[in-house]
Parts: sequence; structure tokens; C-alpha cells
Amino acid sequence: MDPHRQALRLGALRMAPLGGIGVWLMLACVVMLGAFLVGCGDSHQETEATPRALARQIVNFKQGVSVDLVKQRLGEPDAERSGGNSESLSYGIWQLSFVNNRLETRSKLIGPKNGHLVLQSPKVTKKVLQLEIGTKLKEVETKLGAPETVAVIYEGQSRPIRILSYASWELTFVDGALSQRAQ
Repeated sequence: MDPHRQALRLGALRMAPLGGIGVWLMLACVVMLGAFLVGCGDSHQETEATPRALARQIVNFKQGVSVDLVKQRLGEPDAERSGGNSESLSYGIWQLSFVNNRLETRSKLIGPKNGHLVLQSPKVTKKVLQLEIGTKLKEVETKLGAPETVAVIYEGQSRPIRILSYASWELTFVDGALSQRAQ
């Protein structure tokens, strides 16, 4: 008899005393492995690890989506606030605001690139007041430098609204042009 057949026969003989129990054990292992694999492919989506993936998910939410669906897709928020009929959820730099349990606004807050804040000064106020409504975003950044923070709001316009903060000033840009100065 060839050695391979002999080894197979010996293996089968060794399993023979287990009989039905061996089959049941093997079947139980296969079922447990299958259950584990199904759990790994759960359709409940947690927030993906990268900020870019989180941003993509948040931007792709439809206006009016429910708080529960957002939590189901993104997981528990970093922070949550509610009062009356409004609620807000924070995920990293993103804030999602809900009214009557429906998504109202999505915004993100971007900190300074260089980590330095601009102190309140008459120079900043003078420069801000010299800006004309309609001035382009790039021109403002050239004149005033990098903002302390940038908030980007994704509702209501074809392009996101940007709010740049310089000291106590907030400059609002719609379609890339200055639309409002507020202090």
C-alpha cells in the first residue's frame, strides 16, 4: 500500500473511536467560525478611522436625516448637547445641529495652521473695516493673514459658507466673497 493511502487510513482509524462526537465537534467549530465571521461583517457602521472618511460621511448625509440614523452610522459622538427641540452632536472638528430630531446644519471648525492666535488690536479692526463687501476670500487672507479659526457650514448654498475669525471679528464668505463682518 502506498504511504499516502496508509496515512489517510491511519488518520481515519484514529478518528473512528470518536464516531459521531468528532463530526459534531467539527460541525460546532464551523458554526462558531461562521457566527464570528458574520459578526465581523455587521452592517452597523462605526466611524471610520480617518478624518477624511468621517468628513465624507458627514457631507453625504441628506438634509433632514434623523439624530438616530447619524448615531447609527457614526457611533456615539464626542460630545452631545440638547435643549428644547434642538440638539447638537460633535464628532472631532464637526458639529451637527438638529431641530425636531432632523439635521439642520453641518459645520466644521478648523484651527490655526501655525498654532498662533491673533491678539485683539486696533490694526486688525482697521484692516477689517477697510474690507469691502464682496472682497474675495484669497484677497482677505492676503491682507489679514491666516485666520485664527475657520468654520465651514454646508447648508443653504451651492458652495459651503466659510466664517473666518480674526481676533474678535468674524468674516462670513458666501460663494467665496465677503458677505458680512461681525464683531
